[in-house]
Amino acid sequence: MFSRIINMLQTCDTDHGVLPPTQVYNESWMLRLILDWFSRQPASHHQLSFEKGARWYSEILLPTQFLPRSQNDAQAESHTHADGVIGHFSIGRSGKGDIDLHPDAKQLIVIEAKIFSNLSKGTKNFKNYDQAARTTASIAETLSIRQSQIDDISKLGFYVVAPEDQLKFEPTFQTFLHKDSIRIKVQKRIKAYSESTDAEAKDKWFKKWFLPTLEKIDIQCMSWEEIVSYISSNDSYNGNAVLEFYKKCLALNQPKSAFSSTEKLTTQVSTGKLTEHRVLTKLRSLGLVAYKPAPDRGVDIEVKSLEHPDKIIRIQVKGRNPKYDPNWRWFQIRVQPRELLKAKKSGIEANQAWMKKVNRADFFVLDAVKHDEMWVLPTEKVFDLIKLNKHKYGSRPDNVFNYEAPLKQKQKEMNLDIEVEGEKLTEKFAEYLDNFKLILGAFKRS
Repeated sequence: MFSRIINMLQTCDTDHGVLPPTQVYNESWMLRLILDWFSRQPASHHQLSFEKGARWYSEILLPTQFLPRSQNDAQAESHTHADGVIGHFSIGRSGKGDIDLHPDAKQLIVIEAKIFSNLSKGTKNFKNYDQAARTTASIAETLSIRQSQIDDISKLGFYVVAPEDQLKFEPTFQTFLHKDSIRIKVQKRIKAYSESTDAEAKDKWFKKWFLPTLEKIDIQCMSWEEIVSYISSNDSYNGNAVLEFYKKCLALNQPKSAFSSTEKLTTQVSTGKLTEHRVLTKLRSLGLVAYKPAPDRGVDIEVKSLEHPDKIIRIQVKGRNPKYDPNWRWFQIRVQPRELLKAKKSGIEANQAWMKKVNRADFFVLDAVKHDEMWVLPTEKVFDLIKLNKHKYGSRPDNVFNYEAPLKQKQKEMNLDIEVEGEKLTEKFAEYLDNFKLILGAFKRS
């Protein structure tokens, strides 16, 4: 029977396959291959090296301090799923793959494996109790159940393994694994218990087990690439095999495209997706961490630098559809009727509505897709461009901001293809064409 299973797995990525190839080529099997290799090697200084007598297991369940106290306990959560664990433990007798840590354990390493998926941001009842905080708390609970002396654990770790590019550009990998972030989120989780008996017990656990665990544990990201490179440097035969397997994992698990062939999008929305994707790709190629903010803060992209992690640059992207619109360098700031109504209720002048939208961003990137041009304008230069366009478009009804009923969409023009007082605006703003050095330089300024 096992030979038939092996045959099905071996042919999954062929024309004769009977199951999706992603059932094999995924992060779970990638991790199993790597842990299997390390388990057969002598001890080393690598984070995934096995201590004497240690074992590994995948798809294991870690205990939680927050089990249900009643049937509909809103504070509760289930056991934590871990992709892989290295250490001195047995598998519990429940048949569910739960960990049973040895009382004299010297090693406990928990690994979370990702290939283009993110760390979860929260649980059903606690939206900000992210995967890193929850896993670290479960490691502390694992130690507390066996009353293991934390100082006796020589190798205690929580590692997230993901593709190199994902670690570089996905913001959750930069923030969720900070120990301060983990401590604050677990502390908030505990403070949700209002009954004195529960609150006292949770606080005692937090001080006796969680905080010492957090202080001792090594928490960091690793890339699949660096692990494969380490294997290859010590075992070229298996290293090459693992590398080929990893390449297939990458090819078969690409993140969803920014554009879906089944999506019914308006021209404006599809252009927005296209240009945002182009600008994100460009920013990331410069080594910056660029992402769509969530929740939406009124800008298209937020950018961080690994050298300056505390600073955020906010970018608004504007584009023109290369298929339907002949005015390739004509961009606009639009203010919808609902935005005008909100401004009116706030007691601000109508003309301030578009200015407020401009001031939300530090830079605008005007993407002329047809010409493959990106004009990188600091906010003050956006105001200059709009002011110059006023010479040509200032009297157009849709460019005159007011609160006349019924409220209609208003806009300000940013057309680089016009001339003002005999000077082409493409020449006047030439220094900003594809000048992403301005964004890089903004990180260096205090």
